[in-house]
Amino acid sequence: MKRAWLAFASGLMGLGLCILTVMLSDAIRLAPHFPAPDGEEDFSVRTNWFFFAVCPAFFLIGAWIGHRSFGSARRWLIAWGGGVIGTLVVFGCVRLLQPVLDTLTESGAATHATLAFFVAWVVATALGAWLSAARAASAS
Repeated sequence: MKRAWLAFASGLMGLGLCILTVMLSDAIRLAPHFPAPDGEEDFSVRTNWFFFAVCPAFFLIGAWIGHRSFGSARRWLIAWGGGVIGTLVVFGCVRLLQPVLDTLTESGAATHATLAFFVAWVVATALGAWLSAARAASAS
């Protein structure tokens, strides 16, 4: 039962990481900006992807970290550190690609670029957490 509670709490932290990353990156103007030629329609599609795919994925990543790291605060912190590093890598790469993103004038291309960003963000965070957790487990 304790493992389930830890997994749930860690899942909520994953959700918090997702939302906090968006808020912080926007506040410090490092958030990627994808053109929205179709206006409200593009925004609606992207918002649905974020709330119904990205946020649940971050909850699951967090829950996995909590489940995998049960009984070891060190492994838990290392796994979260890897997840944060994965997030930072993706945001940094997308920021470097901003001049290319600014040239996307078709709705489909910009929406697909947004989807690619969301997928890369989730995958890099999960991969960072997994690699860090695996390394921490093998070191102990």
